[in-house]
Amino acid sequence: MNFDIYCSVIDNYGDAGVSLRLSRELKRLGAKVRLFCDDLNVLRTIAVVDDEDATLRFLPFCAEESILQQQRPDVVVAAFACHLPALTAKLINAQGCLVLYLDYLSAENWVESFHGLPAPAEFARGYYFYPGFTKRTGGLLFEPRLRQLAQSAAQAQQQPLPAVRQLTLFSYANPAVAELLTILEGSVRPSAITVFGGKPLDNVNAILGMTLQPSDSCTLGKLTFKAQGMVSQDDYDALLCQSELNLVRGEDSIVRALCCGRPCLWQIYPQTQDAHIAKLQALLDCFKRELPSEKQAGLAELNAMMLSYNGRAKWPQFNFDDFEPIWRKLALQVQNYIFSLPNLAESMLNFCRMNMA
Repeated sequence: MNFDIYCSVIDNYGDAGVSLRLSRELKRLGAKVRLFCDDLNVLRTIAVVDDEDATLRFLPFCAEESILQQQRPDVVVAAFACHLPALTAKLINAQGCLVLYLDYLSAENWVESFHGLPAPAEFARGYYFYPGFTKRTGGLLFEPRLRQLAQSAAQAQQQPLPAVRQLTLFSYANPAVAELLTILEGSVRPSAITVFGGKPLDNVNAILGMTLQPSDSCTLGKLTFKAQGMVSQDDYDALLCQSELNLVRGEDSIVRALCCGRPCLWQIYPQTQDAHIAKLQALLDCFKRELPSEKQAGLAELNAMMLSYNGRAKWPQFNFDDFEPIWRKLALQVQNYIFSLPNLAESMLNFCRMNMA
């Protein structure tokens, strides 16, 4: 099956990251994929050398007609409400391709009702396709390699805790990071924090009055900061699995962090009228609904911390060191649930087969 995936980069890495992971998974499952992106520099920053080959090609968003006609797509995926180029739309209408409108990730209840519905738009064979946190959605993007990394990480959690807590920090501008650093400073164990370049590092520098650049490091009390340039998706996954606490942003990173089975806090992409907070609460409510009641220890505290990390509540008053082992167990329960969900790429292939028969 031939797929054309279109991605317009809005937030640097998130949209491109999901589109790349989807392309990889479809390729692994036997599809031929062309990924059209309006910022190929961003795409290649997070890709690895083996990504591009005869079965997965990176192409400019507004490709020339000669390129488009080299391979007739069976399926066109418009990722995250991107508007397809006029020439692409013209060819789709002429060829009668199946079009999937891949939307943003959400745990809100309405997603189940809209997933798979015909899309009343410009194409005769268009459908809404929603990722989600239940089996009645398209599911999530994870692959065998991530499962293997996660299993190794779970085994490592059986060992005694290392002397220094390892963290990753990938954020937007977020003043709540300051309070969290204060909480970590009060912990018995020191923390080593890998801060990624760009907005995360700018945020930490602003909070602490520093001028760290990628490859720099410094120690303030019990906190050591290591500034890290952007890494490939594979390297980022490995760092998430090796760390004891991951501070992540956007939908691609939260899925990876939950798959790793390690404690994490999610800074959700800010939206007007606090729409993002409703999405955040929907995810936490989903875990409360789907996890067995006897395996929800720590979920109320996590709910409070997530809201605090997104600037919508005060930090809960508890001993972080006492809560940490409870949080680790909860993260493994969430991981088990996440891996019970459909793989988004497999769901997409199955959906296409049914609707092309």
